[in-house]
Amino acid sequence: MPRKKRHEYTFEEMVELCRENPDCKWPSFQFYPANFLGSNKVSMMSTEALGAYVVLLCREWQEDDCGLPTDDASLSLLSRTYNHWEDLKEQVLRCFRLYDGRLYNEKLVFCRTESIHIRHSRIRARMSKNTPTSVPTIVGTSEVQTSVSVSVSDSRSKEGGSKGGNGKLPEPLRSAVAGWVEQRTANKKKPTARAIELAVNRAETLCPGDIRRQAELFDHATEHQWSGLYWPKEWGEQPSAGPEDIDEDPLSPGHRPMGEQL
Repeated sequence: MPRKKRHEYTFEEMVELCRENPDCKWPSFQFYPANFLGSNKVSMMSTEALGAYVVLLCREWQEDDCGLPTDDASLSLLSRTYNHWEDLKEQVLRCFRLYDGRLYNEKLVFCRTESIHIRHSRIRARMSKNTPTSVPTIVGTSEVQTSVSVSVSDSRSKEGGSKGGNGKLPEPLRSAVAGWVEQRTANKKKPTARAIELAVNRAETLCPGDIRRQAELFDHATEHQWSGLYWPKEWGEQPSAGPEDIDEDPLSPGHRPMGEQL
């Protein structure tokens, strides 16, 4: 299914897309406090109902199809309200829609749809590494080519199999950068040519000469929908790399200048 804007999808199309891609659930989803608190349905909930609603959203996100069962026995356990579910369900279920025997929150289903498209775009970018013209088609960013001419060293080009000075990133870094740019564009934070240049340079600073490791940095940022590049905790101690000057989002997880990770 081609990527669309939210208003271009039907609710049923989004649910079917989620069901067809059970392996595309990410460990987190975007949460917008202003939208959440501005909802009339949420405003009319009691504190207990609000807690049950948030718990059910988390439960729904963990499901392969991003859905919930419909029976009260299961929902009372999943929401952790137990004997109080009967008193709360009318408030909570206003935020869900029934489709083919399952309950779905429309906004959460759209978040899953976005994650599916981002993952598929990354897969296409990696598969197209032998077709040089395909990455600009996917990303639509001539700025990638513009920035790499000043950010790719001769040693990096040699490792990637490309000739020095031709202004092209070697694979798999090129595909990883393409996926990162598309993720940011989808989140309405399209990077400038300068931002891409800084990101590529930072990857080189963190992982000097290691093209595959640099690509993993971009993939890690794409998976977490981050604007900048951050050293994964599971990699151990971060090498000294200077200030993170490419971060354009001070609320991004791992933003060092703001203190500890959120």
